[in-house]
Amino acid sequence: MSGANAVLNTPADITVSFTDNRMRSVEVAFSNPPTLAEVIGQLTQAYGEPATKQIAAAAYDVSIVTWNTDGRTPMAVLLLETQGRVMIRYERR
Repeated sequence: MSGANAVLNTPADITVSFTDNRMRSVEVAFSNPPTLAEVIGQLTQAYGEPATKQIAAAAYDVSIVTWNTDGRTPMAVLLLETQGRVMIRYERR
């Protein structure tokens, strides 16, 4: 899906991957992303404190933040940001 507003009410390209006829992951790449702090805040509100958090010291480095959920559908949530590009990956565990 291109230009969907399904995540964080922000336009994004969404890719859904399947394995053995089951949805395995959803990858969201924002066209015009909110700030990293906004995304971290919204994901922390949804999933609690991050399991890991590595914020880049320089613009050319990569920021990586992860969450693990144990709800009805356990999943790992990965947030990557590099040079202003933001991507979120939701993966079933």
